[in-house]
Amino acid sequence: ELLLQEYDPLCQGVLVLGLNATLDALESKMKTLQSHNVIKGFAVGRSIWGKAAQDWLQKELSDEEFINIVTSKFYQLIDMWTCKTAGV
Repeated sequence: ELLLQEYDPLCQGVLVLGLNATLDALESKMKTLQSHNVIKGFAVGRSIWGKAAQDWLQKELSDEEFINIVTSKFYQLIDMWTCKTAGV
């Protein structure tokens, strides 16, 4: 944060990339970064749908199963982020 303030005082915040990490790894990352006010969010698309999309494309999941998995992971991440921003 100090480096951002010094070298880029106009920075409005930072998004952390998920890089196809598991939900457990993302939760750990969120907990580690929760004290940094500069963190504004996460870009975690593949972490939500990556594996499920691969399985669906290989006909290992039905449309409904794919939707349920993606929806569940999305809501899990919302809960993780909400707890992070609430300081829980």
